[in-house]
Amino acid sequence: MDADGNVLLHSGEVRPDGVLDASAHAYRSVPIDNHSEPITKHDIWNTRTTAFDRHIPPGRADLGRFEVPVPSTAKLPITVTATVNYRRFTKNFTDWVNRDTAVGLAPVTEIVSTTSELNSTLFAGGNSTASNLLQILNPEPRTLNPKPYTPLQKWRAYGVALFDQQQFEPAANAFQEGLKLAAKRSPEESALNIDLAMAALRKERVGSSQETLVLAEQALNRALTLDEKQPRARFFRAILNIKRFRYSEALTDLDALSQEFPRDRQVWTQLGSLYLLQYRDADAKNAYAKVLEIDPDDTEAHMKLTGLYWRFGMFDAAKHEQKKYNSYHSDNVAETLRRGYLKSHPELFQTWPWREIGDNPIGSQP
Repeated sequence: MDADGNVLLHSGEVRPDGVLDASAHAYRSVPIDNHSEPITKHDIWNTRTTAFDRHIPPGRADLGRFEVPVPSTAKLPITVTATVNYRRFTKNFTDWVNRDTAVGLAPVTEIVSTTSELNSTLFAGGNSTASNLLQILNPEPRTLNPKPYTPLQKWRAYGVALFDQQQFEPAANAFQEGLKLAAKRSPEESALNIDLAMAALRKERVGSSQETLVLAEQALNRALTLDEKQPRARFFRAILNIKRFRYSEALTDLDALSQEFPRDRQVWTQLGSLYLLQYRDADAKNAYAKVLEIDPDDTEAHMKLTGLYWRFGMFDAAKHEQKKYNSYHSDNVAETLRRGYLKSHPELFQTWPWREIGDNPIGSQP
């Protein structure tokens, strides 16, 4: 709202009748049935697929985007208040229960709220400084058990949210802002360098490959200077070396990591892929078998083992793996149903992670 109290935008409102604003940035999943209809009565056995899933896993972050029209008559400063609310049951569900048992609307509980002001300097020329951007994105929240976040933590969380939404270039910029605040030779500096390398390795898809790979190499070298045994840095150094066709150097890192962390599925998956690049089919077969020991539902391992077993003449094993793969791989009908649901709910597009430079506005998880 503006300084006179005029509301410029209100998103995510629960109306008096209990219905949530359709375009709310809601942290929920929407399972759908065989007719692209949402499951609203907890009849989860009718679920064919999930239209979208916006939960935030541990250690991750999310970014909500809102476009606010500011009329020329609005009086500055503009106050922005963001609140995260929790509600156990939707209006559809309570209406269904009400047919047999009288129940009230599910209560709404405030989890956290925060407020920022946008002043005249932010509107001048349409640009904002990094310090002002940080204040807008992550002011100190009001919580029941307040624990202030440092500017460094805010920039890293912002970078993680951008990374998960496939915004790799701004994610790299956010991690670099965090690095400016990190104490030299601290664990935070090491972690942010690895984060920066991760973003650079993804950014390579849309930018200058040589420049981004050099950036990733510099960040990893700095992290490994601080701790030469850092496992995340060594893993991404191996990924970088694979991109540069330095397979022997990548194998050195991955082989050592597989001995130190024998239950790390990603390490064994990368080893299997690397062995295939080196035409070491027997070693690749063993690596993917190791992946399935850790996660019997790993789709890629079943697919790769299908081809490898056929190659070795192990036809029964190949048929077994192919049957497993067919039961786990992407359901094309379900994908069509998912897209049908999203097409009929265009208000969800603005809350779906996607890049401006991309081939699919609905997007795919990184």
